[in-house]
Amino acid sequence: RDFVVKDLRVKLNIFILVVIASLVLSGAAESVPLDLQLGARPLAMGGAFTAVSDDANAVYWNSAGMEQLKQSELTFMHGFFGEFKNIYLDYLSYSQPLVVGSLGLMWVYNGSIVREGEGNITHGVTDNTYGLAYSLSPVKNLAVGLTLKRFTLDSVVGGGAGLGFDVNTLYHYQDWVSFAVVGRNIAADVKNETIVPTLRAGILF
Repeated sequence: RDFVVKDLRVKLNIFILVVIASLVLSGAAESVPLDLQLGARPLAMGGAFTAVSDDANAVYWNSAGMEQLKQSELTFMHGFFGEFKNIYLDYLSYSQPLVVGSLGLMWVYNGSIVREGEGNITHGVTDNTYGLAYSLSPVKNLAVGLTLKRFTLDSVVGGGAGLGFDVNTLYHYQDWVSFAVVGRNIAADVKNETIVPTLRAGILF
């Protein structure tokens, strides 16, 4: 009986710590750049997908979630930023379970077209993000993932490229409760300009 009580206390403490971390991170998120909400299903869920990540969108949201997939999946998305038809976005993500772990690929493309002057001269700005992800479940109920990223930028004033990575975790406390913490754009830069890293946490219940 004492063992059961101690075990419940430990689990309760873990739960409280994760809740506090989620609140702190959600407050900190207000000071970082816009985080794109990619994928039709995550978008429909209002971006509350970090602790779900159970389809091909996991490559972008939380690559540790690829461990939940039993077969290969592919998803894509094309859209515009609200009413601005000259600013568009394309997104492609693929996940493949392996004998050990899972492998994922993703591509995010943002583009804009600007027309100016009497000659209606057209200028374009585009940026691409390529991702290679791998996930693994080292112990029961815990999955970890690493996503390597390649950034490219092209515009009329020049272009550039850079690298970065995401660190992802997903823990299934029970069948109906999951915790996730994701660190994004770590050590990332483009044209020697640092991309601000972000933290995202989520709870599924």
